[in-house]
Amino acid sequence: MRQSDTVSRIAGDEFCIMLRDTTYEHATAIIERMREDVRTLTFEAGDVLYGVTASFGLAEWRKGFTAKHLRASADQALYWAKSSGKNCVSGAALPA
Repeated sequence: MRQSDTVSRIAGDEFCIMLRDTTYEHATAIIERMREDVRTLTFEAGDVLYGVTASFGLAEWRKGFTAKHLRASADQALYWAKSSGKNCVSGAALPA
């Protein structure tokens, strides 16, 4: 991540990753790499080894958007990713 990028927790198991000055296509590639990196993680509990997955909702800032619009778009995309089998990256349906 670059110095201008930001990660913050917004809910119990939800985080916001802000990638400033990044095209939607480049952001998608970055987030997809992050998803793949998370997938390589494991943890052990007792004698059981568990894998880790993550779902991502991607939204792009558009002219006229407020922070509330952006959050709602990202939430919509994340909901779709989770309902589509999880462990994927989903982009929000954005207005032109």
